[in-house]
Amino acid sequence: MLPDSPPPEPLGRPSGTVRTTARLGRLRVVTADGDPSPAPWTARLIAPEDDEYLVVMLLDGGAADVEQDGREIRLRPGEIVFCDSARPSRIMFHEPFRSTSLVLPRRLVGLREADLRGLTATAIGPDTLLGSLLPALLGRLADTAAVCPPGTGEAVARSIVDLLAVLVEERRAGEAADAPTAAQVWL
Repeated sequence: MLPDSPPPEPLGRPSGTVRTTARLGRLRVVTADGDPSPAPWTARLIAPEDDEYLVVMLLDGGAADVEQDGREIRLRPGEIVFCDSARPSRIMFHEPFRSTSLVLPRRLVGLREADLRGLTATAIGPDTLLGSLLPALLGRLADTAAVCPPGTGEAVARSIVDLLAVLVEERRAGEAADAPTAAQVWL
């Protein structure tokens, strides 16, 4: 598990490449790829500025162990995870990987701290309504967002934040006793 304070510097550095492929208003689309890493990645490597960011990462290929807020999960291709750059996190890639991430200021999502902590380091798979939509959306954004006219990019960014808010509500509803997920409601 992660300590409350940052761990000592690991031996070696994470291996890979991080690229910002586009900006949509305050959102950034970031791609990363690399080989198995001798040291963990963190949300800060993807969102290195001093501001506090939420990183919504889609694992396109490979497998990763993600730790934050006392949880550890194994992320598989096609799954999404939320990481908060304001708190300690660790992402270990044990095989070559590719990922696409949305990086947005935490305040844009408007989550209470408890809701944000409940969302980090939990895998969101394709068995949920938004879990099935977000991978395609992130993939297309990575390929096309750089050519969006500014007004269109801003509108897309607002829509993405709205979709993330719906995802949070879906997760909250799933935590309620036997509440149906959005995917079950749509059927």
